[in-house]
Amino acid sequence: MTDTLTPPTATADHPLAMLSAAEITRAGEIVLGSGRLPESARFVHLVLHEPQKDAVLAWKPGDPIDRRVRALVVPAPRSTSSRWSCR
Repeated sequence: MTDTLTPPTATADHPLAMLSAAEITRAGEIVLGSGRLPESARFVHLVLHEPQKDAVLAWKPGDPIDRRVRALVVPAPRSTSSRWSCR
């Protein structure tokens, strides 16, 4: 699935800038709204999918930025009442 953020949401000032809270929220909405995930799915992380090096090198301040997000989603544990410990 590919979807992109609309320009008002993608407010980064550099192609490699960290994702903003708004970008993370919007990416989560896009993934959840796809209807492809079970209710038990959980996000492990949402991170910037870095653009190609040549695109970063060609970018100039004020140029539009095509921001993409990579999501890692996993099913929830079968039992949420179990406890884990590390020793």
